[in-house]
Amino acid sequence: MPDSQSMHPLQKRLDVMIQLLLEMVPEAGRTTASKMDRLLTLGCTQSETAHILGKDVKEVTSRVAKLKKRSSKKTQAAAKDSDVSP
Repeated sequence: MPDSQSMHPLQKRLDVMIQLLLEMVPEAGRTTASKMDRLLTLGCTQSETAHILGKDVKEVTSRVAKLKKRSSKKTQAAAKDSDVSP
């Protein structure tokens, strides 16, 4: 198993490859927020997302909180709509 020093260049290359792939996806290539959304949706952790995008973990955590709040509001609105029957 390789040590952490030999993994560092590989990790950096993978981060660059992920960035390039994100640029190729039309809806994900526009803003940092959309890139965060895409990486989080694909299963990256908050710290991995921050590292890949070169951002602070606090920025990603803030984005996750906004997404959860938005999702919660949509769920509540859908529940209200289903409770109101004609």
